[in-house]
Amino acid sequence: MENKFKLRRAVVWLLSLLMVAYIGLSATPLMSKAQAAAEDKVILSIDKRQPASRGQEIQVDIKMDTTKQPAYVAQFYIDYDSERLEFISGRQDMELWEGGMAAIKGTNGRVKGYVNSASGENEIISQPIMTMKFKVKDEAPAGEAAMTFSVDTVANSADKKVPYECSNGSVLVVSPITGVTLDKDKLALTAGDSDTLTATVNPVDTTDDKTIAWSAGSDKIAAVDNTGKVTAISAGTTDITATTTNGKTAKCTVTVTPMDTTAAQAPTATGITYGQKLDESTLSGGSVKGADNAEVKGTWQFENPDELLSAGSQKAKAVFIPAEPGKYSQCEAEANIEVAQLNITVTPAALEEGKILGKTYGEKDSELTYTLSPALVGNDKMTGALAREAGEDAGTYPINLGTLSAGDNYMLTLAEGAVYTVNKALPTFDPVPQVKDPVDKGTALKEVKYTEGKALDINGKALKGTFEWVDLDLKVEKSGNYKMRFIPDDPNYATMLLDVTVKVKGDDSKVPTPGAPTPESPQPNVTGGNPSTGIFNNPAVLYPIAAMMLAAVSGCMVLYFKRIKVGKH
Repeated sequence: MENKFKLRRAVVWLLSLLMVAYIGLSATPLMSKAQAAAEDKVILSIDKRQPASRGQEIQVDIKMDTTKQPAYVAQFYIDYDSERLEFISGRQDMELWEGGMAAIKGTNGRVKGYVNSASGENEIISQPIMTMKFKVKDEAPAGEAAMTFSVDTVANSADKKVPYECSNGSVLVVSPITGVTLDKDKLALTAGDSDTLTATVNPVDTTDDKTIAWSAGSDKIAAVDNTGKVTAISAGTTDITATTTNGKTAKCTVTVTPMDTTAAQAPTATGITYGQKLDESTLSGGSVKGADNAEVKGTWQFENPDELLSAGSQKAKAVFIPAEPGKYSQCEAEANIEVAQLNITVTPAALEEGKILGKTYGEKDSELTYTLSPALVGNDKMTGALAREAGEDAGTYPINLGTLSAGDNYMLTLAEGAVYTVNKALPTFDPVPQVKDPVDKGTALKEVKYTEGKALDINGKALKGTFEWVDLDLKVEKSGNYKMRFIPDDPNYATMLLDVTVKVKGDDSKVPTPGAPTPESPQPNVTGGNPSTGIFNNPAVLYPIAAMMLAAVSGCMVLYFKRIKVGKH
C-alpha cells in the first residue's frame, strides 16, 4: 500500500508541472478551477478546548467531513501533550469504518490512527470517525494541552490521494477556583477614612476568571469599590465581601467609629426659675468642629435634663448631638444659666374664707398658720414662723413674715390684709343680780329694785362695772325673765346681757330658768383661741358645778354654769 502511495505522489508531482505550464497559457480559467479544487477538501478536525479536571478521563472525537471531497481511506498521527495527558484507548465507528488506533510504542505523546471504508467505497460523511480517551494527569499543569494532526494520506477508492485540511484540537486542563482570601479579616476605621483590601484567588494557576466582585453588607456604614478600596461612612459594623466568579467568598469585618468633635463655642441657655427642670431651659448657639475641621451641624441638649439647680448663676453640662451621629461623635460643653428664686405667696389662715386667726383676751397666742402658693419644691421645708404686731389688748394686729423662711431658693411674699384678732374676754357672774320681792303689775323696770351682782374677770377676781336694765321704761306685766346688761370698766371685757327673773304679785306662773349670760355684741369666732370666758385657762377659779351646757349664741360658742344653791336666797 505504501509503495502505491509513493508512486501516486510521483504522478501527482508530474501532473503538477504540466498544470503549471497549462496555467501559463490560460491563467484565468485555471485559477477558477484551482479555487474550486481548494474548496473540495476532506476536513479532519479534533475537539477544541474540551475542559477537564486533574484525574478526570475525557473523550476526544476525531471528525471527518467528506461532504465536498469523498474519501475511502485515511492514515494520520496525533501528537498530544504528554505532560498533561495520558492516552488510554481509541476506537473507530465499526459500522462505517475499519481500522484502529493505538499509541505508538516507544514514542511518548503520539497516537497513530488508520481507517478505511467498511464498504470499500468512497464515503460522504460529516461525523466523528474515531474516539480517543485520555486521562488528565493528577499533576498536570493547568492550561491547554494541544493535539496536533500529522497526516500520511487521505485517498479515495481509486487509491488516489485527495486534498485535505486539518483542524487541530486540545484539552483544557482546568484548575477551578477553590477559594479566596483577604489580606485582612478585620479593619477598624474612623468615619471618612479609607483602606484597601487585597484579594488572593486560590489556586494561583486557576484557569477560571479571577475577577472579584466586592460588596458591603451595609453601604451606609462602609462602601467598597471594584478595587477593594473601603471607605468608612458611618459608625457601625459591617462585612466587606469578596466574591469569585464561581461564588467563593472571603469576608473582612469593618468597624467604623465616629470622627472626634470639639466644641469651639459653648451654647447659651435661657433662664429658668428654681423648681423648673433643666429641660425647661432652651439651648441655642454654640459651634462644633470635627477632626476634619469641618463645622458640624447638630443640636444641644442637657446631660441631665431632669436636674434641679439652685437659684443663682449656675453652669450645666450640655451634650452636642450631631445631625450625622454615625459620622461625628458627641462632645460636651458647659452652658451658663441663670436660675431665679421661686416666688412663694404666704397666706395666713386669717385670710382664708371663713377663718379669723386669733385668741381671746388673756390667752396665749395660738400658732399663726398659713398656706403656700405654689407649694415648696420636692422635700424643701419651711423654717421659722409668722409673727404679729406686739400687743395683748383686745383688737386686731397686722401679721408679718417674722422669722419664716424657705431658704435662698425662694422669695417669700406675704398676702396683704392679714391680721391677728384678740377677742374681748367674757365676764362671769357670781352672784348674778336678783329681784327678791314681787312687784306690782305695770311697774316700770327702772323702778324695780335688785341686788347687785358680782362680775368676775378671767382670773376669778372682781371686775368693776355697771349693771343696768336694758329697757328702763319697759313695764312688767307678768312674771318672767327681763334683760339686764353689765358694762365692764375694762375695755378688754365684753358688755354682757343677763336674764333676771322678776315676779308679779298674784302671778304664780312658772318662770323658765334664766339663760346663760351672752355678749351684747357678737364677737368673731377666732381660730386658735378660746371664745369662752377663759375659765379653762384659769383652773384656780373653781365653781361647784351641778350641770354644764354648751350653747350657741349669735355664732359664738359660750359656756355657762348653773350654780348649786346653798342655803336660802
